[in-house]
Amino acid sequence: MKTAISFPHDLFKQADLVAARLGKSRSQFIADALRQHIRDLGESTVTSRLDAVYGDEYVADEDRRVLDAMAAAVRENHTRCLRLLLAL
Repeated sequence: MKTAISFPHDLFKQADLVAARLGKSRSQFIADALRQHIRDLGESTVTSRLDAVYGDEYVADEDRRVLDAMAAAVRENHTRCLRLLLAL
């Protein structure tokens, strides 16, 4: 399906550069990025639902600290990977 969307110029140029380095077309790169973002949002929704069911009262304090640290590490790693891709 074809569509027209607007991007800030710098983001458009970065997407072109990263797509070229990955050997993908701009369209394929943007479609892949959008799929991944939608997947990430879905995982966030699942986590939120589990948190609602198994709220803090069911998780020991030490377990909560470990889980929070793991979640922070995953977020930081994801952010670092995105920065590296955009810097290519």
